[in-house]
Amino acid sequence: MVTIQQLSQELGIGVDTLRVWERRFGFPTPERNARGHRLYSPAEIDDLRIIKKLQNMGHRPKQLFALSAAERMELLNQQQPDDSHQDVQYLVTTVAASQVEKELRIQLQQRGVEAFVLEFAVPLLAVMDRGWLTGELSIAREHLLSDCLTVILKEQLIPRKVAPKVIFMTLSGERHKLGLLLSAVLFNQHGCECHLVLEELPVAEINAMVDFLNADAIALSFSVQTTPRQAKQDLAWLRKTLPKHLKIIAGGFALRDGLHLPGISVCTDLDQISSLCAREFPKSAGNQN
Repeated sequence: MVTIQQLSQELGIGVDTLRVWERRFGFPTPERNARGHRLYSPAEIDDLRIIKKLQNMGHRPKQLFALSAAERMELLNQQQPDDSHQDVQYLVTTVAASQVEKELRIQLQQRGVEAFVLEFAVPLLAVMDRGWLTGELSIAREHLLSDCLTVILKEQLIPRKVAPKVIFMTLSGERHKLGLLLSAVLFNQHGCECHLVLEELPVAEINAMVDFLNADAIALSFSVQTTPRQAKQDLAWLRKTLPKHLKIIAGGFALRDGLHLPGISVCTDLDQISSLCAREFPKSAGNQN
């Protein structure tokens, strides 16, 4: 049995979200200890993993909680990766630990940076996510894959002498970093000087970071851990606070339904980065050296 704080940290679901789901949808249904604190069973934890994964795929909580646990699992099984990513599946499940980084480098060399990100790294994260969800991927294996991929992706952030400077960051409470790194690599490929801030940063500190790096833009990611309302509030505050000339680019699952704020560019698909760079940084699009 785990507490609500432990459950939140393990699954990346906010404590407030868990309480709202319990009140609104009647799930989860935790027990209470002698002090009245919520305690969650292993079965509920597994079911919540499935709910979070399906939510990441775009399903609404109201729809998901109307289904039984078995129906949710069936829905997830219907959306598992197809056989077109057998090379990714092989890396996740079969390649010896000592050969993982070598295999990733072979894929990078064969495909080139942009295709590696879009055609291999993105499916790799999806397969890893599913493996973690079903228990088929051990924590140690997942950490190995993530660490090797992070090392290789960081190497692709090539310094550029004359280029727009873009800071990539997440705000306090965000824990999903690999997607942000994938975005930074693609922006770098399209001519930007990319500075990656992997530590969580309070919104009040961003202005100082922008001044310190003399940045032309900031790019922020808002995952499923952030509500669309909170993301909109944070972005509105930043737009009001930061210099008008500074471009603000936002992406992530929390913005999947779109966001309309003056002075904010929204990008929720890595495939959109090429056109976004051409639009926002036209002078750098052709200068990738």
